[in-house]
Amino acid sequence: MMLQTLISLMLCAFAQQTDAEKFARVLEDHRVELQFIYELHQQKGRGQSGEGSIVYQDKCLSFESEGVVLLCDGSSTYTLLPLSRELIMEPVKEFSASAPDQLFEAFGLNPKKADIQIQYDRNGLPSVILATIKNQGSLLIQVKGAQLLPKKAVSGEFTPDLSAFDSSWVITDLR
Repeated sequence: MMLQTLISLMLCAFAQQTDAEKFARVLEDHRVELQFIYELHQQKGRGQSGEGSIVYQDKCLSFESEGVVLLCDGSSTYTLLPLSRELIMEPVKEFSASAPDQLFEAFGLNPKKADIQIQYDRNGLPSVILATIKNQGSLLIQVKGAQLLPKKAVSGEFTPDLSAFDSSWVITDLR
């Protein structure tokens, strides 16, 4: 859930900016690959950090961070937890750029008090995202590498091969 939240936060943060339409046009015409690190600091509780990567093309997504893989083929979301040998399949949920409440709540932050600041690189891709919430904490996402690439044919890259999961895996299908 936290990984989905991180992705959603990044995507929703783009939509809150004045150049969201420019970024949306970039996404329409390209494949985007990002490598990032994040730091979550909460005033109450422990902070955490991690790193990962995202590949986005059309409505498809591949997200990997801290041993968790999230795939989305545009109609279903697949969360793979290899350490616990668990696969969760869910229908795609629409991200609401105007109300990213659940994104912050998953990090224990109150979204109604969020101040989001984004720095962009020369291609219009984010380089730093900082979400700060007074008296609660902050989430800092630093993009370490970003590439705009030509789109390529999607053939299973965003969907797990279900035949590869043996009986030791717990598979939950919520679609």
